[in-house]
This record gives sequence, structure tokens and C-alpha cells, in this order.
Amino acid sequence: MLVVLLFIPTFCCYVGYRLFRATIVATGFIFGSEIVYFVCVEEDLFPLGGKIGLSVGAGLLCGITAALIHYVGFFVAGFQFGLLLAVAGLVLLEQGYHPFTKWIPFGVLLGAGIVAAVFVSTVVVIHLTLV
Repeated sequence: MLVVLLFIPTFCCYVGYRLFRATIVATGFIFGSEIVYFVCVEEDLFPLGGKIGLSVGAGLLCGITAALIHYVGFFVAGFQFGLLLAVAGLVLLEQGYHPFTKWIPFGVLLGAGIVAAVFVSTVVVIHLTLV
């Protein structure tokens, strides 16, 4: 799984905008697989092979959906870029202030993701050049 998640950003870095649909599939795959894998790890219902298989299946489904429905692909790409900016901001914030509850970082991540997804036309161009 780590090899796949390291290969896809490298692929997107070199041929991101030229292969736009493949980049959107890769973005949807990463989004779907990471969300499902983190939920499976948190709930601890399946063995490791089941968690990986379920996350890859959900990633493929999300990637295909993002490629076939352009609005979904744009939303996922914008949302991931917002998450990237929020994580960078939280890492910088952690240097001087430690949030006392887990809801503050969660709210920052969700808020930045939704704001970036709303302004998707500008964000997708920036996201696809940086990914």
C-alpha cells in the first residue's frame, strides 16, 4: 500500500495535467482508500488483509466515480488540497500551541477541505500542479 501511495504522487508530478483523467482517478483512489483504511483501523473489525482489501476496493470505486463524474473528481481534488493546506497549518500551529481537544484539528481539517472544494476551479489547477 505504501508503494502505491508513493508511486501515485510521483506519477502525478510528472504527467499531472497532461493525463488529467488518470490524475483524477489517482486522487479519488487515494482519497477513498485512506478514508476506509483509517476507519477500519479505528474500528478493528477485520484482520490486516481484510483492511487492505477493503480499502483498495473502496479506493477503486471512488477513483472510478471521480473519473466518470467530473464534479465529484473536482470536489475530491479540491478537498484533498484543502486537507493538505490544513495539515501544513496544523503542523506549524503545533510548534507553539497544542490543542486541548481533538475537535479543533478535526474542524480545521474539515473546514479547509470544504472551503477548498467550494473554490474548486482555482484549487484544482494549483493542486494538480503541486501533487
